[in-house]
Amino acid sequence: MSTFALEFIVEELNVRWIEIIEIRSLSNTNALLDLNLQALMADPSAEKKLKKIEIYRHGDLATDWSIHLHYVSDSIDVGESPFGVRFASLMKEFGFVHHSIWKEMRWCGPPTGE
Repeated sequence: MSTFALEFIVEELNVRWIEIIEIRSLSNTNALLDLNLQALMADPSAEKKLKKIEIYRHGDLATDWSIHLHYVSDSIDVGESPFGVRFASLMKEFGFVHHSIWKEMRWCGPPTGE
């Protein structure tokens, strides 16, 4: 019986990564939060590496939000963007904020030969 390990690679060109900002609002009145989220969508100062912004609201909890900032860059050294840090900082007035970075991994397949 042969076994193999999954190997994942990150190419140095066109590295895709997501900056996720999760917010748990301390209040059910989200009017101010809604305004800030709308401003995020219209912010022209976002970095050129930012390709897409997605905003999700929890299916059952109106107080939980998840903002996904999709980037493509030419470096594997990625971290919190100035735009994401600024936005996460603004959101702290509404409640709890969790800010994280996720790099896309690509499966290169099973090893060839044994």
